[in-house]
Amino acid sequence: MSGSSQQIGAALGTGFENFQSQADGSFFAATQPATLPQSFGSAVTAVLGLSSLGKVTVPQPPMRSASALSQGKSAAATALSSAGLSLPSLNYPAQYTPQNFWSMYDAPSSETGSGQQVSIITEGDLSQPKADLATFEKTYGLPAVTWNQIDVGAQSTDTSGDDEWDLDSQYSTGFAPGVTQINVYDGPSLNDPDILTTIDKWVTDDLTRQGSFSAGECDLLADASGFTSGLDTVLQQADAQGQTMFFSSGDTGSQCPALAGVNGVPVGIPDTNYPASSPYGIAAGGTSVLSPSGPDEIGWYAGGGGLSPLEPAATFQANTKLLGVAPLTQRGVPDVSLDADPESGYDVVVNGTVEGIGGTSASAPSWQGIWARVEGAHGGGIGFAGPVLYSTEPSTAFHDITIGANGLYTAGPGYDLVTGLGTPDISKLIGGA
Repeated sequence: MSGSSQQIGAALGTGFENFQSQADGSFFAATQPATLPQSFGSAVTAVLGLSSLGKVTVPQPPMRSASALSQGKSAAATALSSAGLSLPSLNYPAQYTPQNFWSMYDAPSSETGSGQQVSIITEGDLSQPKADLATFEKTYGLPAVTWNQIDVGAQSTDTSGDDEWDLDSQYSTGFAPGVTQINVYDGPSLNDPDILTTIDKWVTDDLTRQGSFSAGECDLLADASGFTSGLDTVLQQADAQGQTMFFSSGDTGSQCPALAGVNGVPVGIPDTNYPASSPYGIAAGGTSVLSPSGPDEIGWYAGGGGLSPLEPAATFQANTKLLGVAPLTQRGVPDVSLDADPESGYDVVVNGTVEGIGGTSASAPSWQGIWARVEGAHGGGIGFAGPVLYSTEPSTAFHDITIGANGLYTAGPGYDLVTGLGTPDISKLIGGA
């Protein structure tokens, strides 16, 4: 619908006011819940766009710096000390190339995602990320992947998220060098209605078995805006079609970024990030790699995780027990993890120059690439990843991360709210799928 605020309010049985908050500044919102005639009940799941608060946040990916190094080392040393271990200082920090990660996570040379495509959800002018992907491929000797940009709605000239789109495009393809095409679904903004429309386009096109989106907002805000009920419905269709969307669990630990904060520092309120907390997607968390052989990993102190206050446990988590003891009744985040600490981070080409970047913004597209290898090895017929990742047979394909904490939660044997099932042995995951 479109119209003046008075017309929209009259049509939906509500009104609009301007509000002011210390955390969010000025915003508008409906003064009471919207209503529709009962005859619309079977066709409408949610009404979005009634508040300017409904907007996902694309984090500035954490980058290597002196302060980050000091904080990361301190957190790692504390976690190891509590387990009676010491930090292997000669191996930490480091940053890695795609080939380093293939070796670290045991990616087979024969199954590279051949026959598969990948997809990312973006916003803004992507001229620089497209050029950076070509530079990345030349720098690391990777095959050139076709860039297929699908514009969804009016396009923006925003370039503030370029480093995120660099990370998404370079490591969704970098983890699966055999994919033939990257489909870039570019929306007009990061507002909830636009992101919902953009992801819905990925679902209805049904071009790829996998996609990723490295952004989110507090569960409580997403629910209040109608984003949760709307996107959950769209993702249910994706699951039924055999598609899997990977979401980053966040970079503020067991808090959600309701308040402004520096990436990698747990601030905000205790909550999980949506859409990572959707029971119809896969949430990717983070680790710190202390040594690439093995690899030796602990839970990254800023990796998002927790129990969603609103979403029930995913169907594929039905037989999962937290730390092997308590059955999950609420959605547990994350599902899986990968390196995310910027001090053991990723080589990324940003504006033509290689930089070291981390965050669960990296683990989500990388997991998409991993899943493209799994789908490619099985002819694209595996289906939604959730049941496969949690099934008994492939459980041996994970490195169980038992050390580390992200604020309220600690890692331990079995499924936990810091690293989920753990990080993959890709060869074994492919064999067990």
